[in-house]
Amino acid sequence: MIADLLQLHGSVTGVDFSRSRLGACRQLVHKYELFQPQNELNKWRCRLFHADGRTFNIGPKTECVHIDGMELLLDTQEIASRAPKDRKRKRKNKSARARDAKRQKLLVLDSTLYDKVLVDAECTHDGSIRHLQRLDTATKWGEYVRDHLNSSEVERILTLQHGLIRNGFSLLRPGGTMIYSTCSLSVKQNEDIVSKFLQDEPLAALDQIVIDKDVPCKVCSLIWINYLLEN
Repeated sequence: MIADLLQLHGSVTGVDFSRSRLGACRQLVHKYELFQPQNELNKWRCRLFHADGRTFNIGPKTECVHIDGMELLLDTQEIASRAPKDRKRKRKNKSARARDAKRQKLLVLDSTLYDKVLVDAECTHDGSIRHLQRLDTATKWGEYVRDHLNSSEVERILTLQHGLIRNGFSLLRPGGTMIYSTCSLSVKQNEDIVSKFLQDEPLAALDQIVIDKDVPCKVCSLIWINYLLEN
């Protein structure tokens, strides 16, 4: 979707600690053939990293193969450089991966930051209709409450969310836009996270969301955050 919006111009960097989610994303890149040789008129690149979003620090123009704690799983620029018959492979062969391991870990360091950052944070999923529809028995609901809404798990989630939003902002260029999102309806995981971040980060400011008249939502969350900041 992001590649479509960009019309294959610019770059997209995906970061996740879940290999299964990255695997699904990699399949989509190959399915829709989102790779093509770069030239002066068309500079497009998509990369997928297996890494912790709280510590990830690779900019859009930084060249790397493997750094402790993170791994480059897909690079459309590398795929486009292959012979056409080899582009359908989901990953490099064993010998190519071995050669990469021997290369310098950080090839080119560039201080360029991202124009836009999307922090799609892990949450308790209590606002995900698709997820909640699976809890169609009292037993399943009880297991969900026990495993995902207990105090220690909620505290872990909140700590993670605080770390993700802060590191996401550190990768954003001055004047850029960051979106923080969850599939939770919890104030603690949304308004409170953003409010605390804004209190701690003087360079950050809220943007008013322009809402299409056909989208069923309101701006009450922004009003709530502003109230918290003013009091």
